[in-house]
Amino acid sequence: MNREVLGSVNVAMLRVLFLVLALLYGSTRAAAAAEPPAPAKPVAALAPDDEAADSPRVSMRIFFDLAERGRYEEAAIYLDLPRATEKRGAELASKLYAVLSQRLLVHPEQLSPLAAGRSTDGLSAGTEELGKINDAKGHSVAIRLVRHESRGLEDEARWVFAASTVSRVDALYAALQDR
Repeated sequence: MNREVLGSVNVAMLRVLFLVLALLYGSTRAAAAAEPPAPAKPVAALAPDDEAADSPRVSMRIFFDLAERGRYEEAAIYLDLPRATEKRGAELASKLYAVLSQRLLVHPEQLSPLAAGRSTDGLSAGTEELGKINDAKGHSVAIRLVRHESRGLEDEARWVFAASTVSRVDALYAALQDR
């Protein structure tokens, strides 16, 4: 074969190759355009990494981390301290941690990752229940969290142990066998 024939064959093959590539490119773009967009991720189906910084899960993880390291003064910001107990924050955080460590198994990873908490637990909005513990008199005490909204630049939204729980810490602590 001479050069002219080879040259025209190569040009023809290149044209066919470009045509095939153009068709393939066009069909993949058309297929992609024909696919409906992926639905938005439902709130209830968050991946484990997707957790709000002000969720019950994160708040309790921080509380337990601080308490395990003996940093009760810092852990006390996770307690809704009733009036007249503000100065006892570190002591109450320490006692509550002792009570929870011995009487109620809390896994922060099982708590809601949503800032609003769970909406399907039958409790009022902004309330979560970790469980119940009996005090020294045998009365059942609900261990609850409530949503604390930010009240200023130095304050952050978070979940805290409810005042109703904190007010019963001394009675719960008195019921512990090994203090």
